[in-house]
Amino acid sequence: MTVSPDSKFLYVSNPAAGTITTLAINADGTLPAGTTTTVGSNPSFMLVDPQLRFLYVTNPAGNTVRVFSLSGGSLSTEVSGSPFGAGTTPVSLAINPSGTFLLATNFGSNNVSALNVSSAGALSAVAGSPFATGVNPSFVVFDKTNSFVYVADSGSNDIAAYALSGTTLRALVGAPFPVGTSPTFISTGP
Repeated sequence: MTVSPDSKFLYVSNPAAGTITTLAINADGTLPAGTTTTVGSNPSFMLVDPQLRFLYVTNPAGNTVRVFSLSGGSLSTEVSGSPFGAGTTPVSLAINPSGTFLLATNFGSNNVSALNVSSAGALSAVAGSPFATGVNPSFVVFDKTNSFVYVADSGSNDIAAYALSGTTLRALVGAPFPVGTSPTFISTGP
């Protein structure tokens, strides 16, 4: 489930049904009946780009990321070339503030895919992608300054940390950093 950056729409993935439900969010927070769109097998983690143009959806079983155009908040069409390859079992996504660089954690291949986003929403791997993580990466975030990337490695009980230079990830000295058992999610705060 994800909320659009303008807080006007809620998107709910229904993996077993292969659908995504789009709900408008009323000013009082209530949710009127939504529309459900068939999108294919196993839609999972979802993310709306900051400019409200695209909805990115992981398909862990298919090792792909699907991209859908948005029109007035509603799913429009799947962008040309979608689905796009990722590593094994992509389970989470993060996008930079300009909407031009997408990261996908690959739980099954222990890495993070770094993908350029074209103006049409198409994804292409950056040089050096994928970047190694710890075991079973489950979540990825950009820090608020867009200078660092952090990945929760639930299988190795640590946080992989990278400096971000353009579209290149460079592991920080001392990384990965140990944390409690099975870290799953990360938040960088307001």
